[in-house]
Amino acid sequence: MKRRKIKQNQAKLLENIKKKFKEYKLCLIEHTNQGERTDFGAIEDAHVTEEIKGFKVFLVGLDGSVKLESSEVEPAQKFLDLIDSMPMRRNELNDH
Repeated sequence: MKRRKIKQNQAKLLENIKKKFKEYKLCLIEHTNQGERTDFGAIEDAHVTEEIKGFKVFLVGLDGSVKLESSEVEPAQKFLDLIDSMPMRRNELNDH
C-alpha cells in the first residue's frame, strides 16, 4: 500500500504541471503490475514479465538517456528546472 501511495503522490505532483507537458515535450508513462498508462489515461493491459517492486521515477531526455533517476517523490518543478538547464532547451528559449 505504501508504494502505491508514493506513486500516486508523484503522479499528483506531475498532474499539477500537466498543462506544461506539450511545451516541455513531456510524456508520463506509468508502469504497474496491472499494466501501464500514458499521460494520466486509463490503465491498459501490458505484458508484465516480472513483478514491479518499489518506486522509481525517471526523466528520460529526447536523446534517450536518463537525466534523472530517483526512488523518492520529486517536486514537479525539479523536472522543469532540469529540462530548462539542458542546452537544447536553452537554445529553444533563446530562439523565441
